[in-house]
Amino acid sequence: MQSWTERQDLNTPSELVLKETQSQIPWLNSFVDWLKERKILTRVVDAHDKAKPPYSLGHYLIATVIFALLGGILGSRAILGQPYVTLGCAMASMLLPWGHLFYRKWARLAEIHRQLPDALELIARALRAGHALFVGMKMVGSEMRDPIGGEFQRGFDEISMGASIPESMSNMANRIDLMDMKFFVTSVNIQRETGGNLSEIIDSLGRLIRKRFELKKKIKALSAEGRISAVILMALPFAVALALHFINPDYLATLFTDPIGWMMVFTAATLMVLGGIIMNRMIAIKV
Repeated sequence: MQSWTERQDLNTPSELVLKETQSQIPWLNSFVDWLKERKILTRVVDAHDKAKPPYSLGHYLIATVIFALLGGILGSRAILGQPYVTLGCAMASMLLPWGHLFYRKWARLAEIHRQLPDALELIARALRAGHALFVGMKMVGSEMRDPIGGEFQRGFDEISMGASIPESMSNMANRIDLMDMKFFVTSVNIQRETGGNLSEIIDSLGRLIRKRFELKKKIKALSAEGRISAVILMALPFAVALALHFINPDYLATLFTDPIGWMMVFTAATLMVLGGIIMNRMIAIKV
């Protein structure tokens, strides 16, 4: 939950501050504020701000503890007398809420990226019609759907409350961690200092983003065979192990009861992770 509050200092003019409540539980909200003040979990706090999930950061902390306990219990029930299994299951389970948070962040930024060309074209049309830049931002905020509409509306609200256009644009670029958005902000700032046709610059940037989308889709189609091969190679060991478990359960039991078996499982998992990273690098082409 967010609210605007006024902060007044004796030596500085008053300024509006966006205060966010991280939990309805007072002690948990104080604990989250304590973590943020000491810059603990900085990446998680930043991901939560960019993901805009329906749950507060306090909910994710509580979910982390609950998932860790459930994972530890399930791990201890699955293989009795193996503390490393219990610890590993607990650590893997406690990462699930944070994985959900980062997934929402990446999905939201990807959606903003898809909406960005339309937003830039709308701003360019407003500039050609004789409106100011912040009016174009307001049009994006009111006519386009979230998430990009909400971000531009927030930028317009900051300007309405007294922030300068470069400051508002810089804040928006920090919230939307996309290279194309930084190009847009940089072009606006340079145009304000040196002059030029801003509508033409924004139009060109929008067309460039669309061309890159088209090229990415072509690359995705051409690399489909490599990506499918990578998925099959990564899933094959698990499929074979599952089949052997149902055909002959005692065949794989030694891997989890003998120390050498655990070493083999750890080595195989490490090699699979390295192989996945290498295959991902081979089929990932940056545009």
